[in-house]
Amino acid sequence: MDILSLICLGLASLGVAQALLMLVHAYEHRRFHRGRLKAADKDAFLASSDPPRVTLFVPCKGVDLELDEHLRALFRQEYGPYELCFIVESATDPALTVIERVCREFVRQPSRVIVAGLAQGCGQKVHNLMRATSVVPHDTEVLAFVDSDAHPNPQWLRRLVARLQARNVGVSTGYRWYAPVAPTLPNLMLSAINALVTNIMGPHKHNLVWGGSWAIRKSTFRELGFPQAWQGAITEDLPISSRVWNSGLRVGYEPHCLVTSPADTTWRGMAEFVRRQFLIVRVCLPRCWHAAFWTGVFTNLALWSAVALTATWLVSGADWRIPALLTTAIYGLTALRMSISSAAVRPFLNTQTSVIRRTERLMTWGWPLIATGNCLLIASAGVGQIIVWRGIRYRLESATRTVIENRPAPAPNCMVEPSARAV
Repeated sequence: MDILSLICLGLASLGVAQALLMLVHAYEHRRFHRGRLKAADKDAFLASSDPPRVTLFVPCKGVDLELDEHLRALFRQEYGPYELCFIVESATDPALTVIERVCREFVRQPSRVIVAGLAQGCGQKVHNLMRATSVVPHDTEVLAFVDSDAHPNPQWLRRLVARLQARNVGVSTGYRWYAPVAPTLPNLMLSAINALVTNIMGPHKHNLVWGGSWAIRKSTFRELGFPQAWQGAITEDLPISSRVWNSGLRVGYEPHCLVTSPADTTWRGMAEFVRRQFLIVRVCLPRCWHAAFWTGVFTNLALWSAVALTATWLVSGADWRIPALLTTAIYGLTALRMSISSAAVRPFLNTQTSVIRRTERLMTWGWPLIATGNCLLIASAGVGQIIVWRGIRYRLESATRTVIENRPAPAPNCMVEPSARAV
């Protein structure tokens, strides 16, 4: 047996050990989600007749797919006192027309619009949130945030606020699940790759804040130095994550706060999205990028080394059964892990079961394709500084230095109803 064969056997054996450890994690993942599903809402924070007042910030840019339905879901939250604060970069943003139309449908729900202006030296979304959170109503106790392409369930805000009562939780967060509009492979790949993050969120202390679904007490927000600490950042969630960790607090993940977003993309769009996400992580939290990259590299080396060794020994007439057994073990254990993790998340998703099942089948049986594609896209994010986000071209020089290289021409003037309240 040559040295290369020994290396391949070693990698495959370690791959089986990794798959077993990840399977144990999947059972813990399922246990946590079952516990959250059964947990009674006993928080005094919410059980009282006077729950904390919330300001819900909704940054918008352009007209997202199904934007009007996403906004209506925000007005239908089963929560007591809360106000909606929509933020756009300019009065000509087409999203403003949709916002105003939906606001007229829910005139009893307090809402307002802030026109933030164009960003200089930071991400446009960050700029919008800095402007919106710089002055918050004095009676607001909790700040909540949601993306315009997210569709939360009616209990979303209630659960997000309740999670803040858990021990040492400084920020509560949900996550996103992409619902393929059509069962095309790019849509399913985007949904599956994105769901890999959902499968590692849990009760541990390593959760990241996701900017499309999170909440924080106003007092904690100020104590951590925000919104000033966002200056120069490309995104709002990673700086929040970093400061929460450094303060000794935890990011509390709440499965009930998973939100769905429609996925309707192409191969190029899927690849650009995933690369952009990981490039931002590499610049802002390098250790998280390295953890994702080297884990992906090892998983792929272990699997494909076992496959290659099985094929080589089969052709050469050697005893191929051992590498074949290792290949089967890696594939089967990981498929079982994907199935368990996906099933744990399923009850929290507010979309059709048939849509969920398509992504689950790809994650379970086609996980080598997902793992390989994801690893390649993480690797591609290891070089370069340029991203394009919502049509704006940014150069990421560091976690606190963002340069806007180009932005699209302003949108044509759109009609804004007289009831719009721009601050």
